[in-house]
Amino acid sequence: PNERYDAPGDAELQELSYRVKPRLSLQIQGLHCAACAWLVRSLFDRQEGALSLRIDSFRGRLDLEVAPQAFDVGLFAQRLAQFGYRISLTGQEPSSSTLWWIPGLSLALSMNVMLLTLPLYFGMAVTDPNFATLSIVAMALTGFHIVVCGGTIIRQAVLASVHRVPHLDLPLALGLVLGFVAGIVAWRAGRVEGLYFDSISVLLTLVLIGRALQKQQLNRLRSGLQTGEFETNWRVLRLVSGVIEPTPLAKLQSGDEYLVASGGVVPVESCLLGSQPEVFDPSWVTGESTHQRVQPGDKVPAGLRVGHTGGLRLLANEGWGQSRLHHLLSVPALGTDDAAQPVWLRRTVRWFVPTVLCLAFGGGLLW
Repeated sequence: PNERYDAPGDAELQELSYRVKPRLSLQIQGLHCAACAWLVRSLFDRQEGALSLRIDSFRGRLDLEVAPQAFDVGLFAQRLAQFGYRISLTGQEPSSSTLWWIPGLSLALSMNVMLLTLPLYFGMAVTDPNFATLSIVAMALTGFHIVVCGGTIIRQAVLASVHRVPHLDLPLALGLVLGFVAGIVAWRAGRVEGLYFDSISVLLTLVLIGRALQKQQLNRLRSGLQTGEFETNWRVLRLVSGVIEPTPLAKLQSGDEYLVASGGVVPVESCLLGSQPEVFDPSWVTGESTHQRVQPGDKVPAGLRVGHTGGLRLLANEGWGQSRLHHLLSVPALGTDDAAQPVWLRRTVRWFVPTVLCLAFGGGLLW
């Protein structure tokens, strides 16, 4: 959400409109979380001719089922571009700019604001001659920080409100703006305890760094999955009577003994063979930078990456069709995603933002 994508040009929109079919697959950039998926789905459902949408956040892909004569895919692309999402035909890599400089700039501004407000925590009085100078500079840097680094968050919150779509950026944007305004009011009233410019800056920096790290992880996971080559081209080294046989992943069955090279991914739940414990990396699936130690004979969950200790011998406890990794990477049919979502999940997503806002304003009134 903190990236800027140019809106599709006239030629791209014309190509998209020309190629619109009852079923259409589009590549999307800027999709990071459940809130993004909820926003995209809400915009799709409100457009004429929209029938069904399947959002594959893992691959960064949209599968649409539409009425060709009624659905304007160019308008859909323009609306998504307003929120910072860039779409193109599957197989075409959308152009984007790497905006790691925004978290970096945000971090630098936060550190400067913290240095400027540090004397206040050590007891600087309002009557001190340096109070006005330090507080004004801290206020100016915080305002600049919010506008430059948090401008996209505020812009998306405003657009979401205009389209009457609940978005997680709305509470964040309100918190940043209201916190800054409250700081100005406290400064004019001479209330040092009401100056939270450093807290606002740190909050914005943490949000931007977290989103940047999340985007980096998603891009790494999507790198080999954009066209589905992971499942179709992945082969395992199966051991048959001591002879290594390259075997398509789909033919791996329970009870097969196979090898996984250093850095490779365990495709199915397996049993570790050998006499030495091994270390596996689950970050490929969980995103957590931790390590899992497995003893010989213990179960190795699907999706774990082999460490740098060399190739391992494993005994498959299930076939590829039963693997959780297979279900994670599989693409369900159009029209089945809504039915697969629990009712409580849809209600939670719908009422999450209003609930957060009510709790925030209620807490503010009590305070």
